[in-house]
Amino acid sequence: MTKTIKLGLVASSLLLGVNTLSADSLHEALSNGKVSGDVTIAYESRDFDKEVGTYYQNTAWSVGSVGLNYETGSYNNFNAAIGYRGYAKLYEGDDKSSTNGGMGDANDRIKDTQGNDQISQAYIQYKANDLAIQLGRKDIAWGTTDWITKIHQGVFAQYKVNDNLNLEALFSDKRGRVYAHELFPMADINGDKGLYQGAGTYKINDNYTLKGYYIDATDSHSITGGKLSTSHTIAEYKVGSLIHLMQTSEDVATKKDGELTELQVSASRDGIYALLGYVKTGSENGWGSAASAGDMVVWFEEGDIMYATDVETTYLYLSKSIAGISLSALYGTTSYRKSENGEEYRGSELDVWASHNFNKNLSLSLGYAMTNEDNDDSGISDMDQLNAKLKYTF
Repeated sequence: MTKTIKLGLVASSLLLGVNTLSADSLHEALSNGKVSGDVTIAYESRDFDKEVGTYYQNTAWSVGSVGLNYETGSYNNFNAAIGYRGYAKLYEGDDKSSTNGGMGDANDRIKDTQGNDQISQAYIQYKANDLAIQLGRKDIAWGTTDWITKIHQGVFAQYKVNDNLNLEALFSDKRGRVYAHELFPMADINGDKGLYQGAGTYKINDNYTLKGYYIDATDSHSITGGKLSTSHTIAEYKVGSLIHLMQTSEDVATKKDGELTELQVSASRDGIYALLGYVKTGSENGWGSAASAGDMVVWFEEGDIMYATDVETTYLYLSKSIAGISLSALYGTTSYRKSENGEEYRGSELDVWASHNFNKNLSLSLGYAMTNEDNDDSGISDMDQLNAKLKYTF
C-alpha cells in the first residue's frame, strides 16, 4: 500500500480506538453506515481513417463492472468511506491488439492494474464548523478543482470562512482512474514529490465572483491563475461569463513557461442552455505542465489537439431535456502550430450526448464524437467514436 493509504488506515485505527466509553455511539455510526453500488456495462468503439501508433487505432470493446461503496455515519465529527470496483471483459473486437494499456482492445481504457489500483475511494474525513478535511483517496469531480481531476490520493481541506469566502487546499501524490469506462493505474505525480494547491473563492455579490489559485510541484513547475465569473438576469435570460487567465513557471531549464486565456459567455432560459467558449494557449509551450494532474479546459470527448502549442479553440455547447431525455451537443474548431516546424494546422470536433433515466435505479447514456483533423498533420487522424453505458444503481 502507498504511504497515503497507510496514513488513512492509521487515522481510521485512531478513530476506532479512542473514547471507549462512547463505544455505543461508535457502534451506531458503523451500523448506520450507508452501502451503495452499481452494476454497469460500458461499451466503446473508435474508428480512425488511418491508424497512428497504439493510441490512434481502431478498437471496440465492452466491459462489465460492479462498484461497491461503504460510508460510515458520523462519530465525533469523523467518518470514513471505502469503495472498490471489479471488472470483467465482455467483448473485444481484437483481443490480440497492442494498446497503451496491454493486449486487447479493452486495455485501451480498462488497463491492466496491480495492487490497490481498483480501490476507488478510501478516506477518513473530519467535518465540523465549516471545515472539512479528508485524508486518503477520493474522486475530484470534473469542474470543481482547477488543473486537478480524476481520483487523487493525499490530503484535502475546504474551509468556509463566511458566506462570501471559501478556501481550499490539498496535497496529492498519486492520480488514477477507477470508473466503469476507465481504469488507469494510480501513478505518482511529479515523481514521488507530489503537488500542493491552494485556492480562494470570493463572492463579491450575487453577480460577481473572484477566484485565485496557486499550485506548486516541487522542482517541476508552479501554476498561478485567476478567474472572474459573472451572473445576471437580462430579459428573463440567465446570462453568465467567465474570464480565466493562467501562467506556469517551469523549473526545468529546457521547458518554456506555459499560459492560458479562457473566455466563456452563456445564456439559459426555459431549460435551454447555450455556452460559447474560447481558449488560447501559449505560443512557446502551450499551457506548459499545467495539465499534468488534470484540467477543466477541454470540454471535448477527444480534444487532443487542444494540448498542443499555440492553440486557439472556439466552441459552442448546447443542452436541453426533451421527454425525459437529456440532450447536449458540442462543436468546436481549433487552430494550432507544431513547435518542430512552425506550420499551422486546423481541426474540428463534434460531440453529441444523450441520457435517460428509466427509473430511479436504471439509466442509459450514449455519446458520439467525430473529429475532422488536418490532412497535413501526419501525427493524428479523423475519428468516429461511440460509447454507451447501461447502469443499475443500488
